[in-house]
Amino acid sequence: NIPKVFLSLLLFKTELLALWINKINTKRKWLCAFIFWINSFSEHTKVIRQKRGNWSFQLLLSLLIWLIFPAKLVLLVLCYGRNIPVFALFAATFVSYFAGMLPLLPGGLGTFEASMGSILSAYGLGAGESAALTVVFRFITFWFVVLASGMIILIDKLLSKSDRGIKYGIEKEKQGGMGEYCKEHTESSYTT
Repeated sequence: NIPKVFLSLLLFKTELLALWINKINTKRKWLCAFIFWINSFSEHTKVIRQKRGNWSFQLLLSLLIWLIFPAKLVLLVLCYGRNIPVFALFAATFVSYFAGMLPLLPGGLGTFEASMGSILSAYGLGAGESAALTVVFRFITFWFVVLASGMIILIDKLLSKSDRGIKYGIEKEKQGGMGEYCKEHTESSYTT
């Protein structure tokens, strides 16, 4: 029952969980990092709870984003001049994403492509067409985002050399969070 209690505390009572876990006194580096994460998570959920209207906005935004994914596939199929039902394309998109979530390879690499390609082939596309559509769709929805995000992170690291996480950890330890050993070793643990 401990995992259930921990999960319910993590989802609904993060401040209580942070208070409870800060009492742990450990010398294990991984546990200090976990305590730091719980404290950070607790602070973020406190901010989210203060802005209740944002929950519904975030939900609507995520639904809109998830509806845009199959819309991209519909546009790609229309470019090929094929007449595949929109519902089938929505299903192909979501089934492929669910298949890609199986932890076989990082990012669902291969699993996503195989499932989408086979679903598109089942609706009358040739192997070459379905492979091309799948690769272009995957690039637009996954690889382009990964590459753009990586470039933004690299540019940010090169331009700012910031240590926001380290500052947050030091502020948290000054507020009395984290176990005694973690307090003493927080700066050296998070700067490496």
